Amino acid sequence: MFVGTGLALLASAGWILVQPTAPALNSSNLLTILPILLAALMVGLMAGYPFIKKRAGTLLYEVPRVQSRKVSGFATAGMFLILIIFTIVRSDFSHETIAELVFYVTVALYFASPLFGKVELRQNGILETYSLLRWKDMSSYRWVGQDESNLAIVIKGSWRKTATIILPPDQKEPIEAVLKQQLSLYKQQA
Repeated sequence: MFVGTGLALLASAGWILVQPTAPALNSSNLLTILPILLAALMVGLMAGYPFIKKRAGTLLYEVPRVQSRKVSGFATAGMFLILIIFTIVRSDFSHETIAELVFYVTVALYFASPLFGKVELRQNGILETYSLLRWKDMSSYRWVGQDESNLAIVIKGSWRKTATIILPPDQKEPIEAVLKQQLSLYKQQA
């Protein structure tokens, strides 16, 4: 039922794109379509992760996740799981309710991703959850934060200037060694 409803809503979204003046274009339908598009984006990120990981090259160093990041991700995902339960209990399963559930599930998955994703220093860059920061795109880095355990990376490019990765304080030395080695290799090649 859920998949059929999702397909019907996607077909409705396609109709709106083809026929923008159609009476189907109202706030109710847009609020139904947007969560499904958000869910499709999240599923795309999750499905694309193995390909990104393959492009990242061989593993050089695996960094354990910071405990506070795990706790905050779990707590936020848990709140959205409670919303999912309450929505199911009180619901009549209209299009709006299904869209609401899709939105809640997507947000819960997004906030739970730090529980599953990890930081990996790889041959071609730093892999963090669903993104790859390539060594060749990094111009410099610095340690920031109270205990200087957060890595702020300056990126070559016009749209994204810096990226900050939260790391465990006890991992600074091994990460620093890999960073120096990889960045010096890419600076020599340039």
